[in-house]
Amino acid sequence: MTNFELYLLVVIAILLLIGIAFFFWLNARHKKELKKAGDAVLTATSMHRKSEVALKAEQGRTAELEKQALDLQHQAYHDEDTGLPKKGRLHAAIDDVLRTDKARRPQTCLIYIDGDRFKPINDTCGHLAADYVIVHLATIIKSTVRPLELVCRFGGDEFAVLAMNATEQEGLKLAERIRQRIAAHDFIWKGKTLKVTASLGVASLRNGESVDGVCARADRFLYDAKGEHRKGNAVAPSNLHGSLTAVDGGK
Repeated sequence: MTNFELYLLVVIAILLLIGIAFFFWLNARHKKELKKAGDAVLTATSMHRKSEVALKAEQGRTAELEKQALDLQHQAYHDEDTGLPKKGRLHAAIDDVLRTDKARRPQTCLIYIDGDRFKPINDTCGHLAADYVIVHLATIIKSTVRPLELVCRFGGDEFAVLAMNATEQEGLKLAERIRQRIAAHDFIWKGKTLKVTASLGVASLRNGESVDGVCARADRFLYDAKGEHRKGNAVAPSNLHGSLTAVDGGK
Protein backbone atom coordinates (compact mmCIF):
# COMPACT_ATOMS: atom_id res chain seq x y z
CA MET A 1 0.00 0.00 0.00
CA THR A 2 1.46 3.27 -1.02
CA ASN A 3 1.65 6.31 1.19
CA PHE A 4 -1.04 8.00 -0.89
CA GLU A 5 -3.42 5.07 -0.43
CA LEU A 6 -2.74 5.05 3.29
CA TYR A 7 -3.35 8.79 3.46
CA LEU A 8 -6.61 8.43 1.53
CA LEU A 9 -7.76 5.61 3.85
CA VAL A 10 -7.10 7.77 6.91
CA VAL A 11 -9.02 10.69 5.40
CA ILE A 12 -11.99 8.46 4.59
CA ALA A 13 -11.95 7.06 8.13
CA ILE A 14 -11.82 10.56 9.59
CA LEU A 15 -14.65 11.70 7.34
CA LEU A 16 -16.66 8.63 8.32
CA LEU A 17 -16.14 9.35 12.01
CA ILE A 18 -17.10 12.97 11.47
CA GLY A 19 -20.27 11.84 9.64
CA ILE A 20 -21.18 9.43 12.41
CA ALA A 21 -20.54 12.10 15.04
CA PHE A 22 -22.63 14.62 13.03
CA PHE A 23 -25.44 12.08 12.74
CA PHE A 24 -25.54 11.50 16.48
CA TRP A 25 -25.38 15.28 17.08
CA LEU A 26 -28.28 15.88 14.71
CA ASN A 27 -30.27 13.07 16.31
CA ALA A 28 -29.66 14.45 19.80
CA ARG A 29 -30.61 17.95 18.69
CA HIS A 30 -33.76 16.65 17.01
CA LYS A 31 -34.77 14.80 20.17
CA LYS A 32 -34.10 17.93 22.21
CA GLU A 33 -36.26 20.03 19.85
CA LEU A 34 -38.99 17.40 19.94
CA LYS A 35 -38.91 17.41 23.74
CA LYS A 36 -38.99 21.20 23.76
CA ALA A 37 -41.96 21.22 21.35
CA GLY A 38 -43.70 18.56 23.43
CA ASP A 39 -43.15 20.57 26.59
CA ALA A 40 -44.56 23.63 24.83
CA VAL A 41 -47.64 21.68 23.76
CA LEU A 42 -48.11 20.36 27.30
CA THR A 43 -47.69 23.87 28.67
CA ALA A 44 -50.18 25.28 26.15
CA THR A 45 -52.63 22.46 26.90
CA SER A 46 -52.28 23.05 30.63
CA MET A 47 -52.78 26.80 30.19
CA HIS A 48 -55.81 26.14 27.97
CA ARG A 49 -57.31 23.86 30.59
CA LYS A 50 -56.62 26.41 33.31
CA SER A 51 -58.22 29.07 31.11
CA GLU A 52 -61.26 26.88 30.61
CA VAL A 53 -61.53 26.28 34.36
CA ALA A 54 -61.11 30.01 35.03
CA LEU A 55 -63.69 30.83 32.35
CA LYS A 56 -66.19 28.37 33.81
CA ALA A 57 -65.56 29.75 37.28
CA GLU A 58 -66.06 33.30 35.98
CA GLN A 59 -69.23 32.25 34.16
CA GLY A 60 -70.45 30.67 37.40
CA ARG A 61 -69.71 33.87 39.33
CA THR A 62 -71.43 35.94 36.63
CA ALA A 63 -74.50 33.69 36.70
CA GLU A 64 -74.61 33.95 40.50
CA LEU A 65 -74.30 37.75 40.36
CA GLU A 66 -77.05 37.90 37.75
CA LYS A 67 -79.27 35.70 39.96
CA GLN A 68 -78.56 37.93 42.95
CA ALA A 69 -79.40 41.01 40.88
CA LEU A 70 -82.67 39.43 39.72
CA ASP A 71 -83.49 38.43 43.31
CA LEU A 72 -82.82 41.97 44.51
CA GLN A 73 -84.92 43.38 41.68
CA HIS A 74 -87.75 40.99 42.54
CA GLN A 75 -87.52 41.96 46.22
CA ALA A 76 -87.56 45.64 45.28
CA TYR A 77 -90.77 45.32 43.25
CA HIS A 78 -92.57 42.44 45.01
CA ASP A 79 -94.06 42.01 48.45
CA GLU A 80 -92.19 39.45 50.54
CA ASP A 81 -95.23 37.95 52.27
CA THR A 82 -97.63 37.55 49.33
CA GLY A 83 -95.31 37.65 46.33
CA LEU A 84 -97.51 40.37 44.79
CA PRO A 85 -96.03 43.39 43.01
CA LYS A 86 -95.65 46.55 45.09
CA LYS A 87 -97.11 50.00 44.56
CA GLY A 88 -94.33 51.08 42.19
CA ARG A 89 -95.26 48.34 39.73
CA LEU A 90 -98.90 49.46 39.83
CA HIS A 91 -98.02 53.10 39.19
CA ALA A 92 -95.83 52.10 36.25
CA ALA A 93 -98.66 50.03 34.76
CA ILE A 94 -101.15 52.89 35.17
CA ASP A 95 -98.67 55.27 33.54
CA ASP A 96 -98.28 52.88 30.60
CA VAL A 97 -102.05 52.87 30.07
CA LEU A 98 -102.35 56.65 30.33
CA ARG A 99 -99.52 57.11 27.81
CA THR A 100 -101.20 54.83 25.27
CA ASP A 101 -102.75 56.59 22.30
CA LYS A 102 -106.44 57.37 22.96
CA ALA A 103 -107.57 55.39 19.93
CA ARG A 104 -105.82 52.26 21.18
CA ARG A 105 -106.18 52.76 24.92
CA PRO A 106 -108.24 50.01 26.63
CA GLN A 107 -110.88 50.99 29.17
CA THR A 108 -109.23 50.41 32.52
CA CYS A 109 -110.37 50.56 36.14
CA LEU A 110 -108.37 50.91 39.32
CA ILE A 111 -109.78 49.14 42.39
CA TYR A 112 -108.47 49.93 45.87
CA ILE A 113 -109.14 47.29 48.54
CA ASP A 114 -108.72 47.78 52.28
CA GLY A 115 -109.41 45.03 54.79
CA ASP A 116 -111.59 45.76 57.82
CA ARG A 117 -111.50 44.35 61.35
CA PHE A 118 -107.78 43.74 61.40
CA LYS A 119 -107.08 45.42 64.72
CA PRO A 120 -109.15 42.86 66.69
CA ILE A 121 -107.26 40.07 64.93
CA ASN A 122 -103.91 41.62 65.85
CA ASP A 123 -105.06 42.29 69.40
CA THR A 124 -106.58 38.88 70.11
CA CYS A 125 -104.60 36.47 67.89
CA GLY A 126 -101.33 38.28 67.25
CA HIS A 127 -99.52 39.48 64.17
CA LEU A 128 -98.89 35.97 62.84
CA ALA A 129 -102.64 35.46 62.52
CA ALA A 130 -102.93 38.82 60.76
CA ASP A 131 -100.12 37.82 58.37
CA TYR A 132 -101.95 34.55 57.69
CA VAL A 133 -105.12 36.47 56.81
CA ILE A 134 -103.15 38.86 54.57
CA VAL A 135 -101.69 35.99 52.55
CA HIS A 136 -105.12 34.40 52.11
CA LEU A 137 -106.66 37.75 51.17
CA ALA A 138 -104.10 37.98 48.38
CA THR A 139 -105.05 34.47 47.24
CA ILE A 140 -108.78 35.32 47.24
CA ILE A 141 -108.24 38.48 45.22
CA LYS A 142 -105.96 36.77 42.68
CA SER A 143 -108.39 33.88 42.24
CA THR A 144 -111.30 36.28 41.66
CA VAL A 145 -109.76 38.40 38.91
CA ARG A 146 -108.68 37.40 35.40
CA PRO A 147 -105.02 36.52 34.68
CA LEU A 148 -104.55 39.79 32.77
CA GLU A 149 -105.48 41.86 35.84
CA LEU A 150 -102.60 43.28 37.88
CA VAL A 151 -102.96 42.63 41.62
CA CYS A 152 -100.66 44.56 43.99
CA ARG A 153 -100.17 44.94 47.71
CA PHE A 154 -99.46 48.37 49.14
CA GLY A 155 -98.69 47.15 52.65
CA GLY A 156 -100.69 46.06 55.66
CA ASP A 157 -104.16 45.03 54.53
CA GLU A 158 -104.22 47.34 51.50
CA PHE A 159 -104.38 45.91 47.98
CA ALA A 160 -105.12 47.19 44.48
CA VAL A 161 -106.32 45.69 41.21
CA LEU A 162 -105.77 47.25 37.78
CA ALA A 163 -108.63 45.82 35.69
CA MET A 164 -107.84 45.98 31.97
CA ASN A 165 -110.49 46.17 29.25
CA ALA A 166 -113.09 47.00 31.90
CA THR A 167 -115.61 49.84 32.05
CA GLU A 168 -116.35 51.47 35.38
CA GLN A 169 -119.52 49.36 35.74
CA GLU A 170 -117.53 46.21 35.01
CA GLY A 171 -114.95 47.37 37.53
CA LEU A 172 -117.69 47.84 40.13
CA LYS A 173 -119.04 44.35 39.45
CA LEU A 174 -115.55 42.88 39.82
CA ALA A 175 -115.04 44.80 43.07
CA GLU A 176 -118.35 43.48 44.38
CA ARG A 177 -117.31 39.90 43.59
CA ILE A 178 -114.06 40.44 45.49
CA ARG A 179 -115.93 41.96 48.44
CA GLN A 180 -118.41 39.09 48.58
CA ARG A 181 -115.73 36.41 48.41
CA ILE A 182 -113.75 38.04 51.22
CA ALA A 183 -116.85 38.42 53.39
CA ALA A 184 -117.90 34.80 52.78
CA HIS A 185 -114.49 33.29 53.53
CA ASP A 186 -113.72 31.61 56.85
CA PHE A 187 -110.11 32.24 57.88
CA ILE A 188 -109.20 29.33 60.14
CA TRP A 189 -106.37 30.11 62.53
CA LYS A 190 -105.41 27.47 65.10
CA GLY A 191 -108.93 26.08 65.10
CA LYS A 192 -110.52 29.52 65.43
CA THR A 193 -112.67 31.03 62.66
CA LEU A 194 -111.78 34.62 61.81
CA LYS A 195 -114.07 36.80 59.71
CA VAL A 196 -112.86 39.75 57.65
CA THR A 197 -114.67 42.26 55.46
CA ALA A 198 -113.28 44.80 53.02
CA SER A 199 -114.02 48.29 51.75
CA LEU A 200 -113.31 49.06 48.10
CA GLY A 201 -113.02 52.11 45.87
CA VAL A 202 -113.28 51.98 42.07
CA ALA A 203 -112.08 54.64 39.63
CA SER A 204 -111.89 54.38 35.85
CA LEU A 205 -108.85 55.92 34.12
CA ARG A 206 -109.69 59.15 32.31
CA ASN A 207 -108.09 60.92 29.35
CA GLY A 208 -105.52 63.48 30.41
CA GLU A 209 -105.45 62.22 33.99
CA SER A 210 -102.23 61.64 35.91
CA VAL A 211 -101.26 58.56 37.86
CA ASP A 212 -101.64 60.52 41.10
CA GLY A 213 -105.03 61.77 39.97
CA VAL A 214 -106.59 58.36 39.35
CA CYS A 215 -105.03 56.96 42.54
CA ALA A 216 -106.42 59.87 44.53
CA ARG A 217 -109.93 59.25 43.18
CA ALA A 218 -109.80 55.54 43.96
CA ASP A 219 -108.47 56.36 47.43
CA ARG A 220 -111.25 58.90 48.03
CA PHE A 221 -113.93 56.41 46.98
CA LEU A 222 -112.33 53.82 49.26
CA TYR A 223 -112.50 56.12 52.27
CA ASP A 224 -116.06 57.11 51.41
CA ALA A 225 -116.87 53.40 51.60
CA LYS A 226 -114.95 53.01 54.85
CA GLY A 227 -116.86 55.94 56.32
CA GLU A 228 -120.18 54.29 55.48
CA HIS A 229 -118.81 51.00 56.76
CA ARG A 230 -118.06 52.51 60.14
CA LYS A 231 -121.65 53.78 60.27
CA GLY A 232 -122.85 50.23 59.69
CA ASN A 233 -124.45 51.03 56.33
CA ALA A 234 -124.65 48.80 53.28
CA VAL A 235 -123.87 51.13 50.37
CA ALA A 236 -124.78 50.51 46.74
CA PRO A 237 -122.01 51.39 44.26
CA SER A 238 -124.02 54.12 42.54
CA ASN A 239 -124.54 55.95 45.81
CA LEU A 240 -120.86 56.63 46.21
CA HIS A 241 -119.88 56.92 42.54
CA GLY A 242 -117.52 54.00 42.58
CA SER A 243 -117.12 53.05 46.23
CA LEU A 244 -118.19 49.82 47.85
CA THR A 245 -118.46 48.67 51.44
CA ALA A 246 -119.14 45.38 53.14
CA VAL A 247 -122.83 44.52 53.30
CA ASP A 248 -122.76 43.75 56.99
CA GLY A 249 -121.02 47.05 57.68
CA GLY A 250 -119.49 47.34 61.11
CA LYS A 251 -121.89 44.93 62.74
